[in-house]
Amino acid sequence: MRIDREHLTTVLKTVCAPVGALGGCLLLCFGMYAGASVIAENRFERAIKEAETAVAETRAGAFHYNALSAKEQMIYDAITSAAETYEEQTEILSFVPTGEEYTRAMQAVLLDNPVLFAIRAEECTLVTSTYTAAVEMVYCEVPEARAAQLSGAVDKITAGIAKTEDKRVIADALHDALAAVCTYPMEDGACSASTSTSTAYDALVTGVADGYGYALAYQLLCEEMGIECETVPGTAGGASHAWNAVTLDGVVGYTDVMWDDAPAADDADTHIPFHGYSYLSYGDMSCDHIADNALLWRQDDTQDYYEYHGLYAANADDTARLLCDLADRARAEQGDTLELCIGEMVSDYVLEEYLASAIAAANATSYDGDVPRLRSVNRIYHASETRCALTVRLFFEE
Repeated sequence: MRIDREHLTTVLKTVCAPVGALGGCLLLCFGMYAGASVIAENRFERAIKEAETAVAETRAGAFHYNALSAKEQMIYDAITSAAETYEEQTEILSFVPTGEEYTRAMQAVLLDNPVLFAIRAEECTLVTSTYTAAVEMVYCEVPEARAAQLSGAVDKITAGIAKTEDKRVIADALHDALAAVCTYPMEDGACSASTSTSTAYDALVTGVADGYGYALAYQLLCEEMGIECETVPGTAGGASHAWNAVTLDGVVGYTDVMWDDAPAADDADTHIPFHGYSYLSYGDMSCDHIADNALLWRQDDTQDYYEYHGLYAANADDTARLLCDLADRARAEQGDTLELCIGEMVSDYVLEEYLASAIAAANATSYDGDVPRLRSVNRIYHASETRCALTVRLFFEE
C-alpha cells in the first residue's frame, strides 16, 4: 500500500495543532505560576528581612512592650489594635512569627494593658500561612459591659482618694483601697489559685483575685492617678505570682498588695491594715520574690511604708519606745490596730513582752475608764531575713 505523504502531513498537522496549543498554554501557565511563586517568595523574604532588621521602639510607661523585639512589637500592636474594638481577627502580619514570639507578645499586651482584660489569651490562636499570619481573637462574654463595670469601679475608688501633690500618699491610699475591695480565693482556710482570677476586672469588680489580678488592678489604679506602675511577673512562696514596680519621684520601689492583704489570723473574714510589702527596696523584696525578667529590678534607695511614716524601730531597745508611743496614740484616737517594723529579728515571745509593757505604760496614763488592752498579735510577717513587720490589734475594755 502506498502512503500519501501529503495527506499524512495534513492529518498530523490537524491532530497535533490543538495538542501543541494546549501544551503551550500549559507551559505558559506553569511559567506564570512559577513566576508568581518567585515573586511571592521574594516578597516573603523581604518582609522577613524587614521584620528581622527593624529596630525595636521604646514607649513611655510600657516596660513589657519595650522588652520585645521589633517583630514581637508588631504582633503586640496588632493584638492591642484588635482588642480595643473586639475584632475577631488581627490585621494580617507580613511575616510568620514563631510560637515563642507570639507568646511573648501576648503576655506583654496583658501585662502592659490591664484594661484589655477581656482577651482570653489561652483561647486565642496564631493562624499562619506560607507567607503571612494573623491572630484569631477570643474575648470574655459581654466584654463591653464588663469594661464599663471596670471603669466604674476605678472611678469609684479614685474619686475617694484625696487630691495631693504627694504621690506617695496617693500610692498608699490606693494600696489600702484595693485591699479593702478584694480578697484572695480561699479553699478550706488556705489560699488557692485553682480558679483563674488573674485580671483587674476580677480584683475590682468581682472582688476575688490572685496575685496577677491584684497587681494589674493596682497598676490600673496608679496609672489612673498619674503614678508610673508596672506589673512584675515571677514567683514568690514557691508559686507563680505577680507584684508591682512603682516609680515615685524617679525612685523605684516594689509593692505586693496581695501579700499585704492576708486575712487576720484570728478571724478569716476580717482584713486588717498591713504594709509589710509596700514600696520595698530590691534588697528586701528579692528575698522572697523572684522576677521572671531581671531587668524589672532596680536597686534604688527607697523608704518603705514604716520608714516613711515613722513606724520603724532600728533595734529591740527602740522597739519598746516606739510601741509605747504608738499605744498612746492608739488609745487617744481609739484606734484598734497599730503597725510597726523592727530592724532586727525579734521572737514572738519577746514581742509579746514588749507589747504588754507598752499597753501597760499607756494604761498608766489612761483616763475616763478607756483602757486599751492587748489581746493578741494578729500577724507577724518577715519581709526579709533581717527585718520584721507586724500589725497588732488592740481591744478596748468596756
